[in-house]
Amino acid sequence: MIRVTVEVIPFGEEKRKRTIGTMKIVNDGEGNVWVGDYDVHVEDEAREVTGKYKDFKIRSFNRSGGFWRLIGAAIEGMEK
Repeated sequence: MIRVTVEVIPFGEEKRKRTIGTMKIVNDGEGNVWVGDYDVHVEDEAREVTGKYKDFKIRSFNRSGGFWRLIGAAIEGMEK
């Protein structure tokens, strides 16, 4: 699993940081050495107010692209 955490650090003061969002990208066990399928879960920490969360799949991701491209594909998937 890859977990991406987004934090706000007001005025650069670490002691005041707070998490505003998380994304989990989980290999679903399908695919092979070259391509993989992933479950993605995204949460906005203000979801109680905004209702913003999303679950979706990334299918047939070319693993040679590496984890940054996988994260990018997950971000793009949020718009669909």
